[in-house]
Amino acid sequence: MARIVTAMFLTVVPVVGTEATSVENRGGSMRRLIAGAAEDVDRSGWVTDMTTSKARGGLLALTVAFSAGIHAALAPEHLREMPPLGYLFILAAAVGAAIALALVARPNDVRIPRLAVLFLTSQIGAWAMFIVVHVPGFAGTPEPVEPIALVCKGAELLGITLALPLAAGAAQLRRPLT
Repeated sequence: MARIVTAMFLTVVPVVGTEATSVENRGGSMRRLIAGAAEDVDRSGWVTDMTTSKARGGLLALTVAFSAGIHAALAPEHLREMPPLGYLFILAAAVGAAIALALVARPNDVRIPRLAVLFLTSQIGAWAMFIVVHVPGFAGTPEPVEPIALVCKGAELLGITLALPLAAGAAQLRRPLT
């Protein structure tokens, strides 16, 4: 049952606003989507529908935008405490916002998820460096671990997990052998 619900979610969410979910056509099309969702799950539980990559791309854009938003929100505090770090937070917010917009504007371009993986891993790596060792030129390092940083890094890890299949160029995760 959980597999079918997951398939329904991943199949229905990306088509919001299309003919399949319009008010006039909702009944029949929605029934076809739900019936098709059960067919899009193979025996091992993998969702195989093409819309999986659309859902992954949308969720990836959301996680990258979330990370960019946190960096933008924390930039003023870091500008007061450590101006060079504050400027890096502004840069991270701008780059993250640009990548999130590119993911939405060009959902079929595999270069953008690759860029997102690079960006997100660099964010996690830089944070790890700033909390573990003294970074020359940045007084106050190593920094203490803060809860908002853990939330941000969790979102970035989720983003990496979502981006890897897209970065590999996989349009579909797996097709059943039937």
